[in-house]
Amino acid sequence: AVSTAQDSTPRPRLEQSRGQDGTACGGMAEGGTQEERSRNAGAEAVETGLRSGLLALGVSSVCVGLANQFWPGFRNGLNVSGKTALVVTPFFFYFFLDAEHKLNDLRKKNYARMRSKDHP
Repeated sequence: AVSTAQDSTPRPRLEQSRGQDGTACGGMAEGGTQEERSRNAGAEAVETGLRSGLLALGVSSVCVGLANQFWPGFRNGLNVSGKTALVVTPFFFYFFLDAEHKLNDLRKKNYARMRSKDHP
């Protein structure tokens, strides 16, 4: 268990559980108590959002860099703020989109789990 300076409550580490075939099938949001799943759903959503956001950041950086180098209209038509916005906007869009989708997926799984426990 890992504890923080602010809170003495031990927090479980986010570990990937394995399915029957040995493939990764999610982190702590898949098992444990309802409180543990709720606490770690945010961490899984951030991880998913960062993965897709960083991919979008890489693609947009390359595109803006190439456009700046080879397209004089782009280079002279936009200032630094406009070019920066074109680089970071895809990161934030995909970060928030995929993080929200992950939270929604986990919410649906937890709801289905609760319903199956209520009605055997």
